[in-house]
Amino acid sequence: MLHFLWDSISFHTLLVFLIVFLFVADYMKNRNPKNFPPTPLRLPFVGHLYLMDFKDPISTVKKLSKKYGDIIGMSMGSMKLVVVNGMRLVKEVLVNQGENFLERPEMPIHKDMFSKIGLISSNGHLWKAQRRFTLSTLRNFGLGKRSVEERIQEECRFLVDAFKDEQGNPFNPQFTLTNAVSNVICSLIFGNRFDYHDEDFQKLLKLLHEIIILQGTNTAQVQPSCHHPTAIVSSLESSPELSVVITKPVFAYCFAQGGLACHFFLPYFQAGPCSCCFLSLSITSPYTKKYGDIFGMSMGSMKLVVVNGMRLVKEVLVNQGDNFLDRPEIPMDMFSKIGLISSSGHLWKAQRRFTLSTLRNFGLGKRSVEERIQEECRFLVDAFKDEQGNPFDPQFTLTNAVSNVICSLTLGNRFDYHDEDFQKLLKLMHETVFLQGAITTQIGQARQPVLEDRNNMPYTNAVIHEVQRKANIVPFNVPRMAAKDTILDGFFIPKGTVLTINITSVMFDKNEWETPDTFNPGHFLKDGKFWKRESFLAFSVGKRACLGEVLARSELFLFFTSLLQKFTFQAPPDTTLSLQPLMGITMAPQPYKICAVPR
Repeated sequence: MLHFLWDSISFHTLLVFLIVFLFVADYMKNRNPKNFPPTPLRLPFVGHLYLMDFKDPISTVKKLSKKYGDIIGMSMGSMKLVVVNGMRLVKEVLVNQGENFLERPEMPIHKDMFSKIGLISSNGHLWKAQRRFTLSTLRNFGLGKRSVEERIQEECRFLVDAFKDEQGNPFNPQFTLTNAVSNVICSLIFGNRFDYHDEDFQKLLKLLHEIIILQGTNTAQVQPSCHHPTAIVSSLESSPELSVVITKPVFAYCFAQGGLACHFFLPYFQAGPCSCCFLSLSITSPYTKKYGDIFGMSMGSMKLVVVNGMRLVKEVLVNQGDNFLDRPEIPMDMFSKIGLISSSGHLWKAQRRFTLSTLRNFGLGKRSVEERIQEECRFLVDAFKDEQGNPFDPQFTLTNAVSNVICSLTLGNRFDYHDEDFQKLLKLMHETVFLQGAITTQIGQARQPVLEDRNNMPYTNAVIHEVQRKANIVPFNVPRMAAKDTILDGFFIPKGTVLTINITSVMFDKNEWETPDTFNPGHFLKDGKFWKRESFLAFSVGKRACLGEVLARSELFLFFTSLLQKFTFQAPPDTTLSLQPLMGITMAPQPYKICAVPR
């Protein structure tokens, strides 16, 4: 009877039923509780991703806040979050109700990178213990004492010498400045610094820079289920009754009919044999003729069996695939037993499901992938044409082409830095001249700046703070999570809801700043003295505020004054510099070159 019932169900009926079920499951999981903050129209499965401009998320949030207010409910795929804007609500979240929003959400990329440890990702007792340890360690290293200032001054001398070596020619100062900042930390922790030309150190800093940029891409940040398919399973299991009654039988039917390989994306069924497209199905060996298609061998202390021929290979890989599914432990520990090549058991199954699901999400088998490959083919053909028929080694060119296809799929596309007309970085040159005059008057040209000078240089201090405000390198604070059900501005925030703090809305708030869209050091000056404003949140505020603020402010002042004391900075001739940032976890400048002309 049951068999007759299954046979009577058409594929189209089943498909419609499955689609309806998925829509219902998505609605039940993502429906908003009563009195939740106002929310734009949500689309099934993608949530509000359709509203986001990932090249300029700040503008998207700004438009939404004008329509829905300073507190907005949103869904990024399966992740429910609340965006908080404006000084009043940001202070409420970070300070007044700081204990209620002290925790960090579990972000897939941070979980993989930090394993829930470290000041950024940890919560509860672990975070408190690590925070105490960090503060104690920084004090032990001399934070706030003369010894740290001397380390920074030492690095300033190396930095000035490095800029002098450029002899006023155009150069990119990014890695030199990064080296200088990193060297202060290294000097404190390791006891010595690294030379600016140390290749290994530069490679490390370059990789760290790329990681920060790539972590902020939409591929890395949104739709946790794209990183962990188990999130999809969790979504379906939010209604266990429906899952038992409908999901298993539906996919079981598809599997039995041969129309769907369920283990590709659901763990309800055992995965099939571990296939690898690079595996050769025939092994030519003189031993095969003598001992047959299967024979035993020993490689040192490792005992193995060699299998040859289509019949036995199919028996091992297909018919008895589950019996020979695991990988052996190879002494050459390249992969630490992780990854599709080396893992076994449940870990391998989860990673295989994730890989297949991710490849489909990236468009595998669709026209979009073909177009990416065609695009790379054009670059490849052009590269070969450039050789003009001369002998050359194509290995790295071909490797780059293959790698670029993967990068194009996983990172989105090739980065284009020519979308808009660039603006000059060093506008308002009279501000620079005035600033250098203040430095010369207070410090002179010979004496090295010290932190005590800061109290006597209000304009210089104001310029540094205004640069931080306008640069706004962390536009959205590291996400918070509601530790318990909370009322915020009259709206209900359920436990576990992710909160995105829009720092930009505070740093450019017209109610807080006289001319928010203009570079104006006067924002931090009052009656000729430096004025520290409450709405300046470059280092955040509350218990999760940046612990390195004291060190960072010391470095900013000493580096800034030391460089402007010795150099006048300007754009290279006939060059326009861009103020359009590269979006990542932090905002970074576009690649650029400047001239450091000695004074």
